[in-house]
Amino acid sequence: MRTLYLCLAAASMATAIAGVTAGATAETKLTYGSYLPAPHLVHKNGLEPLFKELEQATNGSLKFELFPGGAMGGGKAMLQIVRDRVTDSSIIIDAYVKRDLPASAALAELAVVGEDNRVMAGAVNELQLLECKQCSSEQKRNRYKALAFYSTSPYNLMCTSEIATLADLEGKKARATSAFGVMMKDLGATPVSITSSEIYEAMQRGQADCTVGSPAWLTSYSLKDVVKAILDVPLGTYHGALVYNMNQKTWSALTTAERQAIIKAMPGLVSRIVQAYNDESKDAINAAMQGSGVVIVKPGADLMTKLNAFRKGEKARVIAKAEEDGVKNAEEMIDKFLALIEKWKGIVAETGDDTAKYEKALWDNVYSKISADS
Repeated sequence: MRTLYLCLAAASMATAIAGVTAGATAETKLTYGSYLPAPHLVHKNGLEPLFKELEQATNGSLKFELFPGGAMGGGKAMLQIVRDRVTDSSIIIDAYVKRDLPASAALAELAVVGEDNRVMAGAVNELQLLECKQCSSEQKRNRYKALAFYSTSPYNLMCTSEIATLADLEGKKARATSAFGVMMKDLGATPVSITSSEIYEAMQRGQADCTVGSPAWLTSYSLKDVVKAILDVPLGTYHGALVYNMNQKTWSALTTAERQAIIKAMPGLVSRIVQAYNDESKDAINAAMQGSGVVIVKPGADLMTKLNAFRKGEKARVIAKAEEDGVKNAEEMIDKFLALIEKWKGIVAETGDDTAKYEKALWDNVYSKISADS
C-alpha cells in the first residue's frame, strides 16, 4: 500500500507541476479522494456541483477528478493521502485520526450540543477557520489548508430490532464513534468502532445490532435493508467533517484568482450539504417506513432519564479528555465554541430556511475574512 501511495503521490505532483509550469492558461487537474460511496449526498449535492461551479468560475483553468468509494483508501487514510499529496483534497473525519487532530476532535466530541446542523456548521467553520489557533497549528502540521466543514443532521439510534428501554439496549452492539460511543456505553450497550462505510455489512452479519447515525444513511448506505427500528430521540450531531481542504503545496501553487474562486464557492458547498442531510433524513425515514417497514420507537422514561444525566456531564468530560490528549486551554476553546453556537442560533433564527440568506451569513461571518493571498 505504501508503494501505491508513493506512486500516486508522484503522479499527482507531476500533474500539479505540469499545470503550473505550462503557463497562465494551463489547465490544472485537482484530485479528490473519498471513502464515501459514489451516490452519497456529499458527492451528489456537495462536491459534484462544486467542481462544475469552479470549472466555470475559472474558465476551465481548474478541473477536478473525484475518486469515491475508498479507491484511495478507507476513512482512516484520508488525512494521510492529502498530507502526502497522493490526492490534492479529501474528506477528513477527525474522529478517525484523533492523534493527529486532537483539537478538532475535541470540538466534534461535544456532540450532544448539536440540535440544528445549520447552527453547528456555521459555528464550527467560524471557529476552525478563524478563531482556533490550535486547529490552525494542526492543519499546518499536517500540511493542508482547511476550507469547509459540515455538520450532519441530528443522529438517531437505528437498530435491527425495536429498542425503547435500558433493558432493551443492555448488551447490544452499537456502532458509534467518539462521544456517541461513550454515550452508548453509558446507556448499557457495547460500542463498536467501525467506519460508516462498514456499517451495512456489520449489521447484516450481526457484528452490530445498532448504529448511531443520521437517518440519511438509510439511503446513503442502504441501511433501510437492515434497520428495523429508529429510536425517536435526537442524540446530537457530528460536526467534525472536513469536506474541503487542499494540500498546502497544491493550494500555494494556484493563482490568487483560483484560490479566491474556491473561497467564494465554500458557503454554497456547506449550505447544500447541510440542507441535503436534512432533506434526505426526512425522505429516508418516510421511504423506509413505507417500503421497508421500519418503525419509529418512542424512548422509555428510564432511557431518557439516563440520557439526560449523561448530557449534563458532557462538557466536563470533553474538556478533561481534550487536556489528556494534549490540547492546551481546552476549556477556553470549548467555551468559545459554545459561544459561537449561541451566536449561530441567532443567525439561523433570522435566516430560517432561506438558503441564500444562510450562505450570505456564512460569507459575511467566515469566508469574507479568509485571504486568498496565502
